[in-house]
Amino acid sequence: MIDLPNAKSVLASTEERDPLDLVAEEFAERCRVGEAPSLNEYLTRYPQWAEELRELLPAAAMMEELRRHKRGTRALADCEAIQHLGDYRIVREIGRGGMGIVYEAVQESLGRHVALKVLPRHSLLDPKKLARFQLESQAAAALHHSNIVPVFGVGEHEGLHYYVMQLIPGQGLHEVLARLRQGESWTTILGRDKEVNPDLEWREIVRLGIQAADALDYAHKHGTLHRDVKPANILLDSQGTVWLTDFGLAKLMEQNNLTSTGDLVGTLQYLAPESLHGQSDARSDVYSLGLTLYELLTRTPPFPESNPARLLQQVSNNEPIRPRKLKPALPRDLETILLKAIAREPARRYQSAGVFADDLRCFLDDRPIRARRISAAEQLLRWYRHNRMVAALLAALVVVFLTGFGGVIWKWREAESALKREAEQHELAEKATERAESNVKMSLQALEGIFNDLAARESGPHFAPMPPRPLRETEQEASLLQHMLQFYDDFAKENETNARVRIEAAKAHRRVGDIHAQRDDRAKATASYARATIMLEQLVESVPSDRIARCELAETLTRFDPRNPPSDAETRCNRALSLLEPTEDEESPISPRFARLKQRIHAHLGGILEAQNRLDEAEKSYRTAIALMKSMGRRELQTPWVMPELARLRERSAKLLIEQKKTTEAHRVAEDWFADLQRYARFGPPFAGKKHPISGQYKELSDIFKRLGDPILAEQVEAAEKKLRPGPPPRRGPDKREPPSPPF
Repeated sequence: MIDLPNAKSVLASTEERDPLDLVAEEFAERCRVGEAPSLNEYLTRYPQWAEELRELLPAAAMMEELRRHKRGTRALADCEAIQHLGDYRIVREIGRGGMGIVYEAVQESLGRHVALKVLPRHSLLDPKKLARFQLESQAAAALHHSNIVPVFGVGEHEGLHYYVMQLIPGQGLHEVLARLRQGESWTTILGRDKEVNPDLEWREIVRLGIQAADALDYAHKHGTLHRDVKPANILLDSQGTVWLTDFGLAKLMEQNNLTSTGDLVGTLQYLAPESLHGQSDARSDVYSLGLTLYELLTRTPPFPESNPARLLQQVSNNEPIRPRKLKPALPRDLETILLKAIAREPARRYQSAGVFADDLRCFLDDRPIRARRISAAEQLLRWYRHNRMVAALLAALVVVFLTGFGGVIWKWREAESALKREAEQHELAEKATERAESNVKMSLQALEGIFNDLAARESGPHFAPMPPRPLRETEQEASLLQHMLQFYDDFAKENETNARVRIEAAKAHRRVGDIHAQRDDRAKATASYARATIMLEQLVESVPSDRIARCELAETLTRFDPRNPPSDAETRCNRALSLLEPTEDEESPISPRFARLKQRIHAHLGGILEAQNRLDEAEKSYRTAIALMKSMGRRELQTPWVMPELARLRERSAKLLIEQKKTTEAHRVAEDWFADLQRYARFGPPFAGKKHPISGQYKELSDIFKRLGDPILAEQVEAAEKKLRPGPPPRRGPDKREPPSPPF
């Protein structure tokens, strides 16, 4: 053993080595030869290094303990050849540790199975280990509790010391943890008929905790501290009962001759912070049991570090992660109980295992618990006590931050004033913009009226713009149109960001194209349509979500010269239909105008396909147009053009189906056609001429039914057509007035 009477002699004899290294070397050497040097002894001898020694010496003791454990584990092999120990026949090994090996054995005189804990021969060389082994059996034998493994007897055979315990068929909680982490359920682990709800499995763990806390409370009241509570020292039997075992580090409160203040005993991962300084009481066992329940509930070790030195640092300074951060489903009251049980300061913990068990029972019975949640101020104060240096640095940072924050506030107020002035200017600009847009609106309305006056008929969507009788264009009208187009173009350039102005400019070119088409000037009409198309394409490309621009472009694409190839007309129709499909940001076609335009495009596309003898595709286009018309609202269906157009589409669809020999489908379309004609005859506009405009469709429909082999419906159609014919004029008497005109 190295003699270090004081720090000066150490420094004088070894100038090249750190004095703390020599102190640690002496401490480790004394631990190595079997002594139990006290931490307080060294703190008294070297008070100037008290803070450093509090961290250094426990780490040195832990490293020596790990080395002794490795040597002891290798030396346990000398017990493996044992077959009998007196009256006990060895059956199998159950487990082993630093204090001995546990076997399942049969007591032959009584024929009962027991657990036999044997101290290896090499341990006899260490009087301290032998004394602790005897103390363990003495402590356990004095305890008689339903959750503590009972000791039946103590013996010695051929130099091997052992004691006999009740054999508990089950598994350690460390094995239960391993199975839970592998995904097994509590129902499988407990082996019960009744299933355990996975969302409420914490109730089973709380029940186990109550049993273990009751056992510890009983041991404490009978003068025994366990000092090594951990999952491996708690057994779970097949009935769901826990058993506290392995009192190898137990301390009899009245017999404290094997350890002295400053000893480091227990498993480091579950060791209470005060135990690092050799101080432990009942609250230390409460802390260790709290960490055991923490690990069962969260499936996470409270201190997961495997390196002994870093683990010691964690146990000394850190706190486990709050349970609900790892398992949000855990009840808040249960977290509060756990945090009180594992509080770093003993005064803040449960003062006894019995109070801990009572609070767990209150929680399980849904009664108020004693533990209260730690306030934010308390958490901050506790953190400050353990991190004084970091707290000082943070305080300095706060001062710097507040100083900088004051400057930021001052600058922010200046910026706020500037923003207020800018907002006022922006409001004035918005009002000016509103006035400008109002002027634009009035200008556009005035120009719209001029176009309507110039057009021989209303400019609207149509597919064969060339009228049967051309109209002449005077030089004055041509000049006016040219000036109006120039005005629109200039107006659009000055308002490039105004989409409505750009749309109106494009529509102006399209209206001019319509006027030229009415006058049978195909070249000028085509040029105007092309100009409108280019302008709208540019707008749609820059703003794809502008629904009005897409609709106007689709309508413009429907203006074309019928003398162009059918493929060109088909391409323009398909492009127009694609523009009317909703974009990713739109859920559906927006307005009835979309539906009407799509219907007209599909109808005309059917005619284009029919001209190319693509009968099936043409019939599908007609059917789509019919469906779009039927989807219109009641008000739309009552417009004068809808019913005749619907009947015309059904006529084309029926004839194409007959040509494709799809008679069943053709008959169904013809029936719908008949219904449309009857509806139009009843609700259509009044007609007082000699021949009703839909009489010809009745004749066409009658021929269709005859071709389909249905003379009965053909006669019904002809009878309905006769009702549309005007009757003879009524006789006029001297006192009778002329009757009103008929409704058709």
